Amino acid sequence: MKSCLVSQLSHYLTLDRTSLEGLAKLERDERSYKKRERVFSIGEENRFLYIVKSGWLYSYIDLADNRRSIVSVFQPGDLIGYSEVAFERYATNLSTSEQSVLCPFPKHELSDIFEQHPALAALFFAIASRDQIIMIDRMRAISSMSSREKLVYFLLDMSARMLMTHSIPEKGMMIPMSQQEIGDMLGLTNVTVSRELTALQVDGLIEKEGAHIRLMDISALIRMCEFKDRYNKIDTTWLPK
Repeated sequence: MKSCLVSQLSHYLTLDRTSLEGLAKLERDERSYKKRERVFSIGEENRFLYIVKSGWLYSYIDLADNRRSIVSVFQPGDLIGYSEVAFERYATNLSTSEQSVLCPFPKHELSDIFEQHPALAALFFAIASRDQIIMIDRMRAISSMSSREKLVYFLLDMSARMLMTHSIPEKGMMIPMSQQEIGDMLGLTNVTVSRELTALQVDGLIEKEGAHIRLMDISALIRMCEFKDRYNKIDTTWLPK
């Protein structure tokens, strides 16, 4: 299977042979997980980072009265754990939305990347910076937007991420997250998510068939929530050669 991590990184930077070999070492092991299986929990010893080879996952924290807040969603090619790499124990839970395959590697192996592949290490740093801005964008969406605008923001965000590494099928992007999971990410109930999806279909802005969602009028959707695509391009002019 082609490395999704390589596909994502190659979107921003042409990788040389030694960089590809360094990344291949990080993906040498694989572990399979069932749908809605927990990978790690808050408080567990933080020894590994994970590369998503296939499937969707999400990190979350538990709230009062049995609620939860989904912090991040991970797709193929994403690196899980670098936001917590400075801590000895995990600060979030990680669970799968669907059957998934992860490539775990000890976090101390990042030192090899920093020592032997400085451009690659700098790119990881740049992507971490990108993700911080995306988190701020999502906080703004959750705190100030209507339920419809929040859902539109989520759909555009997922679409922009997918387009980095592959084209979206004619029938639309496949989102394996349940309506409850989407709601837990946006601060909405699953009933509200269902209602707004139906309303967007009625208005002709999306088409939905099962887990597939097709965005019909992207320009109108972008205007609705002032979405900014943070994925397509980042500044790499400062990276070491």
